[in-house]
Amino acid sequence: MNLSILIADKNHKQNKNYSLFEKIPQEVFHVEYCDTLALVDLKYTTKKHDIIILNIDEKIQESLSFLQKNNSDNTKVIIISSNQENAIKFYKYNIIEYLVFPVDGSILLIAILKAIQSLASFKNGISNEIENKNRFNDFITISSMKKIEFIKIKDIVFLQADGKYTIVHLATGTLKLATRNLGEFQKLLDPQVFCRIHHKYIINLNKLLQINKSDGYYCEMENNKLIPVSKRRMDFLNKSLNISNM
Repeated sequence: MNLSILIADKNHKQNKNYSLFEKIPQEVFHVEYCDTLALVDLKYTTKKHDIIILNIDEKIQESLSFLQKNNSDNTKVIIISSNQENAIKFYKYNIIEYLVFPVDGSILLIAILKAIQSLASFKNGISNEIENKNRFNDFITISSMKKIEFIKIKDIVFLQADGKYTIVHLATGTLKLATRNLGEFQKLLDPQVFCRIHHKYIINLNKLLQINKSDGYYCEMENNKLIPVSKRRMDFLNKSLNISNM
């Protein structure tokens, strides 16, 4: 796949992370650099690039205006910023990742590979809705107020709603507080693996040990936690587990 990448960073000449493109033939990645958002807008209008990397610095409103004007499934955007608090404003514009300084070269590469994978899925005729579930991705990003973490999907035991936030319970016993609500995670995760059994819970079916039927229905998970199954979601759980009658 021949990809065009547009990078907006006034300090791109000093940024060693971009040196990774020097080792890749131009036939694979055609990379252009811009010092200003105005130049990005001009270049993107002329040529619709596949991937845009925006170092937004203090240009928050200008960056949001650009994304609002040019929001497209054909272009994947990676945001780099020193301010984690603005992440929620940008995720509504179909960005692939929001990276916070300092950004390691390996983290940037992972974001670029994620963008390439997303483009490949879209260009192969997979709808954006299915693509965004990251069914073929081994990781999911969890955004908190301080950082964005990469979590292995297979390590998630269950997710628990906590108001507008979500508590992610991992196999290690670690709890992660995410700024996404439970409904957003339901859209992102593979429904063949993750089942919403209650308005407050989504479980990983691969981490389910058994279903306890005494005094209501409860899913016993690998971490020994008992998760209640609501009556109206019981049929859905049956279908997910190919159980004819529970």
